[in-house]
Amino acid sequence: MSSTTHAASARNAVFAASLSLLLAACGGGGSSNRAPQLDGIADVDISANQASAAISVSVTDRGAVTLTATSDNPAVIGDDGIAISGSGTNFSLVLTPVSAALGSANITVTATDPGGLRDQTQFQVTVNRQQVSFQTFVRDVFADGANAAPRDINSRVFDADAQNDDFADLLN
Repeated sequence: MSSTTHAASARNAVFAASLSLLLAACGGGGSSNRAPQLDGIADVDISANQASAAISVSVTDRGAVTLTATSDNPAVIGDDGIAISGSGTNFSLVLTPVSAALGSANITVTATDPGGLRDQTQFQVTVNRQQVSFQTFVRDVFADGANAAPRDINSRVFDADAQNDDFADLLN
């Protein structure tokens, strides 16, 4: 091997090593996949029997991610009461509590990239008693037809066809 050929091979090796370091430093090339990063989500309060407003979820990643969310208390918010929409790095959640449920649940949100790397964040949702005008509610109940389904509010069921017409049960 001549000294010219040896020098060219050495330069090529140095160039290849430099290119590899540059790609790694810039986050490109090879197996430098990093886990997605979820921004924190503030705790949420919602009223019983009402869905939450859209809750923004932001993910930092270089590629597409899959977002999932689960509840630790299905008696308050079941997994089927968590709707996820969006794609890329911007998603939103809408939470719908179980009918007439009150209490708290921790919601765990997980972002997973195609390589299987993931990040999780958790926030608490509290379902509070519904604040309504009793006068309006009673008018609406009694305006329902005779076969209308009973309405519930704060875990009490009201029916226009109730047999107890002295309303004593409402005073307790």
